[in-house]
Amino acid sequence: FLSFSRGAWVNLAVAFVSFFALFTFADGLSRAWWRTFVLFPVLMMLLALAVWKLVSVPEVAETFAWRFGMQGYDDERFAVQGRLLAQAVQHPLGFGPEGTQVISDRASHNLYLHVFVENGILGLVSLTAFLAAAWLRAVWMAISGLEFRDRLRFGVIAATLTGILLESFVIGSLHWRHLWVFCALAWGWPSRRGTR
Repeated sequence: FLSFSRGAWVNLAVAFVSFFALFTFADGLSRAWWRTFVLFPVLMMLLALAVWKLVSVPEVAETFAWRFGMQGYDDERFAVQGRLLAQAVQHPLGFGPEGTQVISDRASHNLYLHVFVENGILGLVSLTAFLAAAWLRAVWMAISGLEFRDRLRFGVIAATLTGILLESFVIGSLHWRHLWVFCALAWGWPSRRGTR
């Protein structure tokens, strides 16, 4: 939160909402509704109080105001992505390793575009299928695992992956080790085999 990164803020918000959505259904809606409908507003109020206290510090308020606006590099970033996408469409087999540097001296700041440029449509489809499979496995286990602690664990994994995969549209996350760790964790074994 204190990184002052817009991508990190979106990641945090998406992961937070995703976790509570999964947490609501972890034990069936009838038994678990209070966890979300009581805990979520309380946590949101605590978060709002913390933000309010932080923003009362002039330097922090100034940094927040600056980071919420469009940055000078945002226009350049989206222009680079447009050029890379146009080139990738014309070369569906990709440009190979470091292909984005062949086309542009700037990074793509997009995991999916980066893979498409370097590895072509087959690489993009393969990566997307792998990430989707890991995410779906974590969501499935978060909802239907036999043990509550497994549903909770896979809920955290699914929520974290949701945030990272969304943030990957504006961040080059291919080198993020924790992305691959959470993908691996999604395929971990539950305490008891099977689902309910």
